[in-house]
Amino acid sequence: MTNDKRNAIKEALVDTSIGTMISIPLNFFLASMAITLAWSATEITFYFTAFFFVLAVIRKVYIRLHFARKQSDEIKNNT
Repeated sequence: MTNDKRNAIKEALVDTSIGTMISIPLNFFLASMAITLAWSATEITFYFTAFFFVLAVIRKVYIRLHFARKQSDEIKNNT
C-alpha cells in the first residue's frame, strides 16, 4: 500500500471518528429539541440534514487543512 493511500485512510478514519463523536450527543440534543417543539417528520428531516451538512463541511475543511499542513511539514523535513 502506498503512503498516499495510508494517509488517505488515516484522514478518513480521523474525520469519521470525530464526526461520530460530535454527532451522537448533538443528535440527542436536536432530537430532544425537535420533540419539545413538536416538529413534523419533514421539519426534522430538513433541519437535521441542513445542520449536519453545514457542520460536516466545516469539520472537513479543518481536518483537511490539518492533514495538508502535516503533509507539507513532512515534505519540508524530507528535503
